[in-house]
Amino acid sequence: MNTKRSRQPRYRELSSQDAIAAARAALQEKDDFLFGNTKLEAEFMELGLLTVAERYAAVDCALSEIGPKDRLGPQAPNNISLPPYAGEVLYAFNWKSSDLGSIYFKFCLAGASRLELLVLHSFHHEREKETDEK
Repeated sequence: MNTKRSRQPRYRELSSQDAIAAARAALQEKDDFLFGNTKLEAEFMELGLLTVAERYAAVDCALSEIGPKDRLGPQAPNNISLPPYAGEVLYAFNWKSSDLGSIYFKFCLAGASRLELLVLHSFHHEREKETDEK
């Protein structure tokens, strides 16, 4: 008897390409995204993205420009630990935006099917990391 079961891909196992596609679909379907934390407002302000339309356009553009090669991970630095998105997988990307420069973008997907809501957690200029190299 073969005890191996064929594993069906689970949400947590989305490839970078599938996560990007699901995020785009969620954004277009709901015509909106959710804030996953309070710091996102300040990040948008720092980028000069003041209106809902400007923010939507920036996120839509980001999802068009990023690709699997831009992913940081396989996992973003942290999974979400606080409700309502506790346990959701974070997808983090860093790329050179055509409009905004070098941007760090982190999101999760949530909702009943875990794919219909786009929840943003970070959208800011890349922050330089300190190194010991001189």
